[in-house]
Amino acid sequence: MKKEKKINVCIFASIFWPIYPGQGGRHAFTLAETLIKMGHKVNVISSHPSDYRSDKHSYFKFINIEIKNGIRIIRVPCIIATKPGIFRKLIFYLSFSITSLFALPSAGRHELLLGLHPPPPYLILPAFLTSKLFNSKYVLRVTDFWPDVLFDYKYFRWNLVKIIFTYISRIMYKLADGIMAFSPEIKNKLVEFGVPMCKIDVIEMATDTDIFRPLKNVRNESRNLGFPDISSKYVVFYAGAYALTYDFDILLDAAKFLENNKNIIFALIGDGDNRDHILKRKKILNLNNFYVLPPVSGAPIVTKYINCSDVCVVPLKGEMTTSMMTRPSKIFEFWACEKPVIVASRGYLATFIEKSEAGIVIEPEKPEKLAEIITFLYENPIKAIKMGKKGRALVLERFSQKKLQNNIKKIIKKMT
Repeated sequence: MKKEKKINVCIFASIFWPIYPGQGGRHAFTLAETLIKMGHKVNVISSHPSDYRSDKHSYFKFINIEIKNGIRIIRVPCIIATKPGIFRKLIFYLSFSITSLFALPSAGRHELLLGLHPPPPYLILPAFLTSKLFNSKYVLRVTDFWPDVLFDYKYFRWNLVKIIFTYISRIMYKLADGIMAFSPEIKNKLVEFGVPMCKIDVIEMATDTDIFRPLKNVRNESRNLGFPDISSKYVVFYAGAYALTYDFDILLDAAKFLENNKNIIFALIGDGDNRDHILKRKKILNLNNFYVLPPVSGAPIVTKYINCSDVCVVPLKGEMTTSMMTRPSKIFEFWACEKPVIVASRGYLATFIEKSEAGIVIEPEKPEKLAEIITFLYENPIKAIKMGKKGRALVLERFSQKKLQNNIKKIIKKMT
């Protein structure tokens, strides 16, 4: 039997462990950890970790190297986004695309370079240049379709901006030796955009099902986790970034519709651009059944929060059309914990949820419908439990780290 080839992999990920609330998902760390488990050597070029709500920031940190779970992480200084906001993030991405070049001497030679984060346009300079310098294959991960994702934000609707970013997007897809599309829907969109199909592989979400799993008697710890007394409560839960792609007003308004049912409460953990808006509207609506819990970090602790809930919600904004071509990681983490999900979405994501039979889809911006579905699941607990079990079975079959390993093997064989 032919022994699998072990290679050196370099990853560009401007945000990489530890992930602070509001910064984004755990995709990069999951991928790097999977590569290590497969026996490959991994260097990650990233920024220094920073919690933008903390007062402790250093803008002049030197390059330093650390080891985490066998992953060699090379940290470079960046302009830190000390407050939420898309423009601050774009400046952070731009600074990383420049300072990451200083990590190249420490990264060493490698056969495969993976561009994971920041968004693809910012990887043209550092990732492509690095791949040429070391004669390695450059594979770009696409979680959101560019340039369209940028135009979902109201700040970027000018024709000149669209022309520029469309041109840049064509260049970045052309320069990559391979592309990892986050979903079949993104692959289809890339093909429509003119990217050769042979260049694209679908590498879907992977969830660590050993960490995200059902836990028994975890509600006994709910007080220590910051919950109110939930011993007799039905908990509707959201965990993750309070990002601009999500509609938290639908949760707040649904809570208002359900305020007379004293057994149903809403609980959120996370951080991000919408946090202040959520707290302000909660106060305006005078909600006593809506809890914004302190942000937490780390998958094991998030797992405990999920297991304290009865149903989890993913409320996407209706106008954010590109978000409905991808699949938020939180859905699979909820499912891995055997929780049913309610997803406000349209299009590809809505079809995927419906086919899973592990969640219920509602139209975005319909809080009265969300309240109706929550009431339905509250009154039909057996159905909700069955949905949750189907969700975990689906994750184990299609979205586990074992499945990710098999997909990565194909990429490595194709590229090397």
